[in-house]
Amino acid sequence: MAELHRDTALRCAPVGIEEAQAMIAEVKGLKPLAGWRGLPKGDLDALARAIVAVSRLAGVAEVAEAEIKPADHPCEGQGVTVADAWVIRA
Repeated sequence: MAELHRDTALRCAPVGIEEAQAMIAEVKGLKPLAGWRGLPKGDLDALARAIVAVSRLAGVAEVAEAEIKPADHPCEGQGVTVADAWVIRA
């Protein structure tokens, strides 16, 4: 859905935690996870840390491409669950 609605945030990797947090803030579809209209907050800090970790793959010579798709953003402090991830070797 993010790609269909062009609701994405892109940066050159690797990114730091502040940049990952800024990317999350840009994605309109993640607003409910920030506690929008009283909804429970998701673990956006864990999501930012996951983005940083995956972005580090850009510095690995054996990796040509990588993508991670978080599926679940439980309540604050509970981490994120990955639905799908892949790495293409160089």
